Amino acid sequence: MHRSIHILHFLLPLCSLSYGNLAESELLLLENEELVVGVKAELGGRIMLFRRVDGENVLHSDPADWSLTDEEIPKAENAPNLTEYHGHIVWVGPASKWWDDTDGNLFPPDKTFHPDPFLIYDRCEVLEHSASRLVLQGNVSPLNGMRMRKVFEFGTRGQLNITVSVTNKRHRPVTWNIWSNTRFQPAGISGFSVPAKGNLSYAFSAWRPYTERPLPYEIRNRVVSFSRPSGKDLENYSFYGKLSFSQYRPIIAVYKDNLFVKKVGAKSMSGKFPEEHSPLEIYQRYTTDARGNLMELEMHSPEFTLAPGESAEFSERWTLLQLPLEEQKWPFDKIVTESPHTQ
Repeated sequence: MHRSIHILHFLLPLCSLSYGNLAESELLLLENEELVVGVKAELGGRIMLFRRVDGENVLHSDPADWSLTDEEIPKAENAPNLTEYHGHIVWVGPASKWWDDTDGNLFPPDKTFHPDPFLIYDRCEVLEHSASRLVLQGNVSPLNGMRMRKVFEFGTRGQLNITVSVTNKRHRPVTWNIWSNTRFQPAGISGFSVPAKGNLSYAFSAWRPYTERPLPYEIRNRVVSFSRPSGKDLENYSFYGKLSFSQYRPIIAVYKDNLFVKKVGAKSMSGKFPEEHSPLEIYQRYTTDARGNLMELEMHSPEFTLAPGESAEFSERWTLLQLPLEEQKWPFDKIVTESPHTQ
């Protein structure tokens, strides 16, 4: 089903770009005077790199994965165990329906968390690629009948616009939603402002109850964010939790002097959200075990029903700027509420 993509970088129109290092040259790159973006088309059109031209990658991503060949990437039809490549990926949701309505006899390898491998390991086709715009098209997933198209393009100062459309390729209606998952540098801090009224939810459940504990969160100056456990606490326990909010808010994240803002697009979809998801979710994990630390900044679209051939679209806008020296000394809640760069 999947077509392998072998990309010769010296034939791309990006040959004039100055790569940050050899590893970055393994990705499809966008670059302007402020930002560098790197996408792995063969891993479902996943963003692996997002940095200022003079800064560090703010995404949680291992450069060793950027050069993976087609032979090294799992084949979805083999129902592989989940391999986490992090970065930014878009799925079809909700999670409870992932394996319930497949074309053919398709089952997850086990009963743990398994997103659609036909999306996360999709060998996407490059439809357009320039220094400022990248358009990818995926294959049809037999799990949900959807084909995904992704457009990445620079906006105004320090901004990247991401638009994902899904098309129903089945001969009957389907009902899904779009799930955007961005793995930010877990050494950073993230959160969002909450109004005086609004449904803020916290979730935690322990698979290993003797060693897992809920990750505390706090609300300061109407800004919610997770706390960071001490090194001593991590000697004995892993900490994690998920914060969910009932309406879209800008997600703010800081890593070193990098200020990252993730917003839903101006033309947000209307409709009801899946019961198990919220418009905005942040999941965070701190641990010393092999799973490693993790920070997920998620946005979910409302559910939609598509007739055969119909499409739905979800967009978001990322902003990445350098915090001024004075603001680097501010507490996180003050950055969120007072920095003009977060507005």
